[in-house]
Amino acid sequence: MKKSILVILLLWTSLLAAQNTKFSISGKLNYSSDKTNTYTEQSTSFWVTPIDEGSSLKTFFATESNLTEVYKIKLGYELIGDFRINLRPRLNLKIGLGLNYTSFNVARISNQLSYTETSTEVIKAPPVFQSSCDVYTNSVNDVMNVRKGTFFHILSLKVPLEIEYEVIPSKLNVGLGLFAQTPLFSTVSYDYRDIHFEENENGENVCEFLKGTIRDKSGRSLNKLQLGLLWNMTYKLTDNIAAQLGMTREFNNVFVDHPPNHHRAMPYELNPLKIHIGIEYGF
Repeated sequence: MKKSILVILLLWTSLLAAQNTKFSISGKLNYSSDKTNTYTEQSTSFWVTPIDEGSSLKTFFATESNLTEVYKIKLGYELIGDFRINLRPRLNLKIGLGLNYTSFNVARISNQLSYTETSTEVIKAPPVFQSSCDVYTNSVNDVMNVRKGTFFHILSLKVPLEIEYEVIPSKLNVGLGLFAQTPLFSTVSYDYRDIHFEENENGENVCEFLKGTIRDKSGRSLNKLQLGLLWNMTYKLTDNIAAQLGMTREFNNVFVDHPPNHHRAMPYELNPLKIHIGIEYGF
């Protein structure tokens, strides 16, 4: 991937010396509606009930649930530098290079469909002992204000390639093309609540409610190469300034095709349709 980026940079900079080439910079705002994924998950669990001092009853259950993931996508930003190469009258080739920033959070909602007892067995073991708290150092209210869901922030290198037609020469252009992008930096984070047990000198269980945030900057859950289709309309307001309106649609999943960690039964899945507006400045 690093070699590919280097080749693109060399090609892009070589266009500076090309004839019939114009350079422009555009800033865009990207909007995408929320997306919902629903799938069914099956799992098993068990419950242990004491019978006497030496044995317990272990009961197994099968659970089927509908899991819904809601992707709330925030307003994104994009800064692109473009070379516009004139191929023939009213027909141009645009080659760009820039940065794309997107952020969203994923909330998971579970709706249990069935909870069925499947089997039981007697196990030769003492009843399960669960620790209790004798003293609390704080209140559960101290850890209630945590964010719900998983939060993603992604900064990508984007390379658009577009064929542009001048519908009204020197005034209105319409373009269609493809783009490729790869994540440069990313952060995945989620908040958690926990309880810490500690025994004091009096033999009491002292408990403290905790909260915190786990962050992952490795980018291992993201697809390293994302491809998509783009459509763009450019309307000149002045000789140097133009307004832009367009759409992009990603072909493949933003994420890799396997679960990013063992706690998830299914991978994240997102290939958003985005609408963008922006301003282009030509040199």
